[in-house]
Amino acid sequence: MYIKDNHSIEMKTVNEYADIYKKYDDPLFEINVYHMKKGGSFYLTPPENPSAYKSYIIVKGLVVDQKSQIDYGPGDILILKSTDDYAIIDIKEDAILYLTTSGETSYKSTEERFEFAHKMLEEIQKKDDYTNQHCFRVFTLAKEMAPHLNLHGKMLYAFLTAARYHDLGKIKISDQLLNKPGHFSKEEFLTMKDHVLETRRLLEPVVEEEVCLIAEQHHERLNGSGYPYGLKGDEISELGKALAVIDTFDAMTTDRVYKKGKTTEEAFRELYQMAHSHYDIKYIDLLKNIVKPSHS
Repeated sequence: MYIKDNHSIEMKTVNEYADIYKKYDDPLFEINVYHMKKGGSFYLTPPENPSAYKSYIIVKGLVVDQKSQIDYGPGDILILKSTDDYAIIDIKEDAILYLTTSGETSYKSTEERFEFAHKMLEEIQKKDDYTNQHCFRVFTLAKEMAPHLNLHGKMLYAFLTAARYHDLGKIKISDQLLNKPGHFSKEEFLTMKDHVLETRRLLEPVVEEEVCLIAEQHHERLNGSGYPYGLKGDEISELGKALAVIDTFDAMTTDRVYKKGKTTEEAFRELYQMAHSHYDIKYIDLLKNIVKPSHS
């Protein structure tokens, strides 16, 4: 079989930085082409089938592996087996990658993942702009903290994805309750707490368990006073503890219709007062070193 360069079975824009073109597929073999724009980042996921492999050939442009900081250009090949970790690449110059997959398909899973992400972000934007902006700020702070946590591959992907979607379940909460000034009644607070479990329900079909676990723990507290499970101390994952600090800090320092946000200094003073009882002090220290004085 001969495949013309302009022939594609399907084409999908996955985000503002990447398009995927499916060139060929059958039950055992698939060829996709990725057009990627400078400034974007992309997760290269290993195959699930132990006998499968993925081969990424760079035919144009320049990309850099986040972990090794090695540059890859035209003619270079990245091969992933099921035993490999996620690879995360940054696009330094507009790039074209050819992906050949043997032993399983990859186009459909990539398409479903990005369609879900796009749809959910649209839902958050329509539902509540504060939640949308809050999730983005938490994601940005998580991205700045990640190098200090020595995160790479799958765990970096899990931490950042959990940060971006940690409040996704709020699309299931009524507008009236989301924006209510003052204190919640007991019944209202129970309803609000459900957003964590709703987040898991929405994420579970399309992301790994590590993402769900981190996202659902951002309201757990060291002394067991948090929710949804009242976990204590080491029962909470390290990345769940880190996300809890970031989430709380951003909520503290953001203006709402019914309250003015605290200054950076006020927020950290309060976080340190709750260190050891509610929050892990090492993540408060990390965040304080990251946050610029203008974040107030």
